[in-house]
Amino acid sequence: MIWLTLFRVGTLMSLAAAVMHYYDLRTCEIHSTRIYSSSEAARFLGISRKAVIELVRKKEIRGRLVKGNYRITGHSIIEYLSQ
Repeated sequence: MIWLTLFRVGTLMSLAAAVMHYYDLRTCEIHSTRIYSSSEAARFLGISRKAVIELVRKKEIRGRLVKGNYRITGHSIIEYLSQ
């Protein structure tokens, strides 16, 4: 009984996270505290993912390589757009 309850709670939490992620993608609003993947940053900046990676390598945007994908803070994206 408890395992079924835990499974249902986990499923609801996953669904809520997916809905929030979808909402973030549709509103096109950059949150300064959120961490974005290189493809999400590319969508916000209107450039290719490879161009975002080059910007990170040139240190024009702050980002970190995590498990083969660059992670960029929303604050860095906003900072780059305001230049």
